[in-house]
Amino acid sequence: MILSVTALILSVWLGGLATLFLKRRTIDIRVPLVFAGSFLFSVTIIHIVPELFAQTDHPHEIGLWVLGGFFFQRLLEYYSRGVEHGHAHS
Repeated sequence: MILSVTALILSVWLGGLATLFLKRRTIDIRVPLVFAGSFLFSVTIIHIVPELFAQTDHPHEIGLWVLGGFFFQRLLEYYSRGVEHGHAHS
């Protein structure tokens, strides 16, 4: 599990660093970023979330934490108007 989480964190960091270096060039980086985002989302849904539910005796608590994190993200987006993910929504 630690290896999986480490791989996910490193993939996000490497993707972010790639955008910093490739942004200076005229290469369109949108398609690889969409692929990376969908890959991370699928790994989370297919592997990490089921492992979380399988490792606990109280799966309702995990569901509440996930739901709480979703609403906390919505709250952050409401107050910052989207700045937390790199651009502002007007």
